[in-house]
Amino acid sequence: WRGIHVSIEDRPFFRRSLRVWLAAGFIAALIPLCLFAVLGYGYYHRVVVEPIRTVLQGQNAVLVPLERVQGEMWELEQAVNRLSQSGSAAADIAEIESRVAGHLVQLQSALDEHGQYAPIISDLNLRWSDLIAKVAAVAPGTPEAADPAVLAVDADLSAMARDLELILEDLRVENVETHAAILRATHAIEIGAFAAGLVALVMVALGIWIIN
Repeated sequence: WRGIHVSIEDRPFFRRSLRVWLAAGFIAALIPLCLFAVLGYGYYHRVVVEPIRTVLQGQNAVLVPLERVQGEMWELEQAVNRLSQSGSAAADIAEIESRVAGHLVQLQSALDEHGQYAPIISDLNLRWSDLIAKVAAVAPGTPEAADPAVLAVDADLSAMARDLELILEDLRVENVETHAAILRATHAIEIGAFAAGLVALVMVALGIWIIN
């Protein structure tokens, strides 16, 4: 092989115009960027957009009304106690029932887009209806006796508050985990963008070397 000389005419691959080589180098530099754009969009949509739409938006639509219902439950407990003591809290109880009914309507509306919370909301509706029926049985102004209806309301309120707090805690944990996953995905996209840019620079340098 030492005595063999191969001229550029014998290598058709290298007999290309400068314009062709510039175009080839430009395309080679764009390939990693285009590949990252396609793969990055799919990853971003799957790991960031979908959780935001299905988890975070759903949690916001459900979490806030549930927290408000939880607050109304403590208000109801105090109102029932006042009713049994003095009989003067009937209007307060009616107002609480009206506010909770509004919260339940909000929760029911959230099911149109976030049906995964249907069991929670259905159970809450049933238990709230049962609780209100027991509240209606409380006799006003009987402080001297331990009204069984008041005891039943207190027991139901305690059980509902405990179960609701567990649900809210699960939703908060899921919210935190989703945020953490989104941050990790964002960091991975940043690394991918840096790597794609670096590969593009390498391809440009390689194109310049080939042209020279």
